[in-house]
Amino acid sequence: SKNMSSIYQEERKIKKKKILFVANWQDESAFIEIHQRTALEKAKIKKNFIFMYLGNIGPVAGVDLLIRAFNIARLPNAELWIVGNGSDKEKCKELVKELSVSNVSFLEIPSGSKAVAEIQSQADLFLLPVKKKAAMSSIPSKLIAYLFSAKPIISTVDSESDTAKAISDAQCGWIGEPENADWLSDAMKKIITLPKKKLIEMGEKGLKFGLENYSKRNSCEKLCEAIIEIANENTK
Repeated sequence: SKNMSSIYQEERKIKKKKILFVANWQDESAFIEIHQRTALEKAKIKKNFIFMYLGNIGPVAGVDLLIRAFNIARLPNAELWIVGNGSDKEKCKELVKELSVSNVSFLEIPSGSKAVAEIQSQADLFLLPVKKKAAMSSIPSKLIAYLFSAKPIISTVDSESDTAKAISDAQCGWIGEPENADWLSDAMKKIITLPKKKLIEMGEKGLKFGLENYSKRNSCEKLCEAIIEIANENTK
């Protein structure tokens, strides 16, 4: 991330001209294929609104926040899908039982980017929680996959992080204070009432931003050009 670039300059005293920033990237092809196909499915049976988290269920992610917020929101026509594994998964399952939260499902992450794109295509909105100060040095790979799936995002993340800046610049979601279940529950209640057209527009903006900044095609090209330029300089 750009914040990490600053850390290298300030703490390791590496000159700015010696650093090339190339964003983390993913292969976008499977997501684009799924998106184009599902976009053609006009007559779908009405389903519950699906909030989805897909990624590692560990202490840094703070997935328990999603469960607490979903419980506070009490949305009868919504579901929370938690897709993934991690050290806090069993704790999260116990929390669901303790709070008696309904409509929460735990699923395994399928293998392969196409399978991930398939399951993400079922979401109406993605959730990206990160504990305080944990998002300052990188952009989580799940953000890129979320953007490629063309759905809006709610993220509870430090406002000065690159993750928050990406979502803000893309105009594809909402940013809230980390570990604030009340803010997140209010956001859930507000967003579920928005017109579907509005959510689709935000998702498309996210997809466009993701392709411009985090696609394998663009990022690999930038990296290759830099390597060739350096090699040519060294042969002079």
